[in-house]
Amino acid sequence: MNLFNLLADEAKPDYTMWIIIAVLVVGFIVMNFFNNKKRKEQAAEDARKKDALCAGTKIITIGGIVGEVVEVTEANYTLKTGDVVIELDKRSIYQMTLPEDVQAKLDAEKAAELQAKQEAKAKKGKKA
Repeated sequence: MNLFNLLADEAKPDYTMWIIIAVLVVGFIVMNFFNNKKRKEQAAEDARKKDALCAGTKIITIGGIVGEVVEVTEANYTLKTGDVVIELDKRSIYQMTLPEDVQAKLDAEKAAELQAKQEAKAKKGKKA
């Protein structure tokens, strides 16, 4: 009788491994979703800063050139470093420090956008 019970136990399917795999896959998908969301927000912030690029902005390029922006066109900017003036593509910006008035304007726009999102969430919560 005991031998029959042992054989019967082996015939039952064991789903433990599949449950663990499913939990890991769901966790991986959730992590990717939040990581992509952060990356998109950072890319939008970088694009907003590059659109606000103006004369007087201090720049470090991806090549390590440090200077101040003299002129800005649609896709390029002119950088002055010492006595040298260089025209570069906007994609070459590694780090930038906007003038205080432009930075304050960007911060105000971002705060207004954040407040509008919070108000929209509050309205949505009240309707539900």
